[in-house]
Amino acid sequence: MKVITVIEAKEQEAKENNMVLDIRPAEYYQDYHIPEAVNIPYDKVEEGNYCLPDEYNYLVYCEHGTQSMTAGRILEADQFQAMPVIGGMTAYYDWMNKQEK
Repeated sequence: MKVITVIEAKEQEAKENNMVLDIRPAEYYQDYHIPEAVNIPYDKVEEGNYCLPDEYNYLVYCEHGTQSMTAGRILEADQFQAMPVIGGMTAYYDWMNKQEK
């Protein structure tokens, strides 16, 4: 499993076969999320209670990057290509704030 940074994830987002997967709780996702991101909360991934198309590589975001590692392992065990993002949405927020300055 390849672990990537936010900068690498932003580069990967533009590629046709990649999809952003936000595994935070739905209320966090509703407050703020990456455009085009799909939300499947971590507990559903952990339970195996999710359905994803298998033709994508998944850029996996959680809040801080810890749960995305575990979710990435679960997805890979289920034959999906997963790339957890180091630092999660916290790192994404920081990156976005730097871009705005």
